[in-house]
Amino acid sequence: MPHDTTTYISAEAYLALEERSETKHEYIDGTVVPMPGVSLQHALIVSNLVFCLRLALRLLSGYQVTASDIQVWIPARNSYVYPDVTVTAHPPIGMEQQRPFILLNPTLIVEVLSDTTAAYDRGDKFHAYQTIDSFREYLLVDQARVHLTHHGRDAAGTWHEAHYTDRAAVVHLASIPVTLPLVGVYTDVPVAAEA
Repeated sequence: MPHDTTTYISAEAYLALEERSETKHEYIDGTVVPMPGVSLQHALIVSNLVFCLRLALRLLSGYQVTASDIQVWIPARNSYVYPDVTVTAHPPIGMEQQRPFILLNPTLIVEVLSDTTAAYDRGDKFHAYQTIDSFREYLLVDQARVHLTHHGRDAAGTWHEAHYTDRAAVVHLASIPVTLPLVGVYTDVPVAAEA
């Protein structure tokens, strides 16, 4: 996501401003970046993902699913970001004394792609997420067509990528005990079929 780097602000000043702000902003190593508004497709996909993940994990302890109002701290990049969906495989760990809650240990992160964020979500943001020790899987969900990209980290630390373009497909997640059907992700979402 392109951002203006002409004005530096400290993380502490950003957190104080963000707590009082009516709109969301990400913090990328000294730069405050406004979050774009979301489309109907984006909102429906996030809602569907949270529902599917919570339903799959409902009988298991130790998992927490959160949507885009919870920030994630990326210490190696001095960044605070708002993923669309996060799952922790252990009870969520937050920053000490920080209100609102800021997550430190995401296991699975999902971003719903838009024209303005797709390159950032696929590139710099993904690389930043990879510096978080607990982070194991990344899903990128296209909101304009049926297309889900699954990135998973194996035990050796190597990342693998798979693409799903059929509503009948299912994604087998390794970091959490969930099989995610694309039909659930795209329920009631007006998108074009993959060519």
